Amino acid sequence: MAVLLSLLCLTFYYSATRPHSPHPDLGWTVALHWTHPASYGTAQEESRLASLFWCFLPFGLLIAVGEAIRIYILGRDLPSQ
Repeated sequence: MAVLLSLLCLTFYYSATRPHSPHPDLGWTVALHWTHPASYGTAQEESRLASLFWCFLPFGLLIAVGEAIRIYILGRDLPSQ
């Protein structure tokens, strides 16, 4: 959960505070791919966001596989509330 929250917080932070066009004088020339609309930052910031995504991906896939097993193999429906 901590990795997911960090990824979401950084994504929202960069989307809100960074320009949506490159600013070479500030060093913000790399498109941050996890922001929408695409914001620009440094290569280090892009690397940080990408590494957080790749750290979260295995846990997200594990949760998805567990839910699929619970629904399709064990026959339990999603909770309806």
